[in-house]
Amino acid sequence: VLDDLQPSARGEYEITDAIQLLIDRGETVLAGTFEGEWFDTGNDRFGGSETIAPHSLAVDVNAPSSSVTLSWSTFTEAADEAGISRIYGGIHFQPANIEGQKLGRKVGTAVWSKAQSYFNGTIGP
Repeated sequence: VLDDLQPSARGEYEITDAIQLLIDRGETVLAGTFEGEWFDTGNDRFGGSETIAPHSLAVDVNAPSSSVTLSWSTFTEAADEAGISRIYGGIHFQPANIEGQKLGRKVGTAVWSKAQSYFNGTIGP
C-alpha cells in the first residue's frame, strides 16, 4: 500500500489516504470499536481500550491469530504506545517521537487554555 501513496503536504503518510486506497482497490476495511470512556476534559484520564478481532487486519488476514485487547488508563499511555508503534513501523525515529509528544503536550495545553477562556466567558468568538 505504501508504494501507492503520496506523502501529505507535511511529508507524512495519512491513515485516511491508506484506508481510501484499500477501499478503492476493493479491499475489506473493518472498523474497530472503541470501548470505555473518552475523557476530553483537559486532564490525562482516558480509560479506553480497543479489541482487534482474530483475522481482521487488512494487511494480513491471518493476523492476529486470536483477539488482542489494548488498553490505556491515561491519554499519555495511549500516546506513548502510539509513538512506539510508529517507531516499530519505521515511520519515525525515537527523537522525533519524543519531540512530537513534547510539542503535542504544549499544543494540547494551549488549546485547552483557549477553550477554557470561551467556556468561562473571558474571550468572545
